[in-house]
Amino acid sequence: MICPSCGTHIPDGSAVCPACHARLSGRGVPASDAPIYCERCGALVSKDDECCPSCGMPLPKAKEPPRPTGRGKAISERLADPSATGPQRRLEASEEDDSSLSDTHAMPRIESAIPPDPHSEEAAESTDHTAMGTRSIVLAALAALVVVGGVVLAIVHPWDPDAYSIKATTAADTSMAGFPGTISELSGQDKDATSAPSVSADDATYEQLHGDWEDLGTLASRLEAAEEGFEEAAFSDDESTRSAAEKEARDVAIEISNTIDDIDSADVSTGTYEDSKATLTKLGNWLRNQSDNLSSAWDAVDKAVSAGDLESSRSDIVAILKSQQGSDGKNTYASMFEGAYDGAEPARS
Repeated sequence: MICPSCGTHIPDGSAVCPACHARLSGRGVPASDAPIYCERCGALVSKDDECCPSCGMPLPKAKEPPRPTGRGKAISERLADPSATGPQRRLEASEEDDSSLSDTHAMPRIESAIPPDPHSEEAAESTDHTAMGTRSIVLAALAALVVVGGVVLAIVHPWDPDAYSIKATTAADTSMAGFPGTISELSGQDKDATSAPSVSADDATYEQLHGDWEDLGTLASRLEAAEEGFEEAAFSDDESTRSAAEKEARDVAIEISNTIDDIDSADVSTGTYEDSKATLTKLGNWLRNQSDNLSSAWDAVDKAVSAGDLESSRSDIVAILKSQQGSDGKNTYASMFEGAYDGAEPARS
């Protein structure tokens, strides 16, 4: 007899297959009625099928199922031995099952839990994806750092702390606006707290008045030189010589006026330097009177040049300049200035 489940030959009248332990309902299956196994894939097929329903392989007609041979046959014989019981029968049954799978070429599909070989293509592809993801994260972080760092540097300007300063820091030529020379900052401009030591009101007044006193002395020397060279420059045939001398005289006049204004702005509310301020104002006015007389002489020169009679107007022009001369032949205001200048120097209190 043949077991309908595994195809093992079994003794007639057996109720249980000794190989697979399937119940036979009291009898086996005749060999002629036994199912057919596909030679290609080992699938169990019906004898009436012309092709294997699993792989499509054409089936031979009325072919006997393969008989166990070799190790499988020995196991079947041992299983058929009634003396084989307990663990031995189960072990042999398991071995017989393995051999039957081998004989029928049926391979069970089991997903392996073992990780792939690190040198395989699959492992290499997985590693590449991981490396690409890490590189993307690192590059994104670096890009964000560069952008944020650039914005911060653009805002704070560590290499140029005064980049957004609104203070006037460029010297400006103010000679045409009634101020001598150039200025480097506005008078009302905020200054850094550490730029200069703190001074008292009297000390600040002293520094201002003493600076004005020194300026008056310098202007007096320039004004005297301009008067002495007036006649030679004013009647020169070289127009550039006349222009340069006239410009010097008018520049001195402007600077004298500005110095007098600076003296007037000195704060003497404490009364400490009130007398010094008054004396310096008087000296400044004497220089301004002398300068105005020189400017009048130059006005006459310009008028004569425009009329084309400069040389014929020489005596009239020189008379204007000498109108303030004293018996010693020197400008009266210049003499008064020289006599009072040294004693007008402010003294620190």
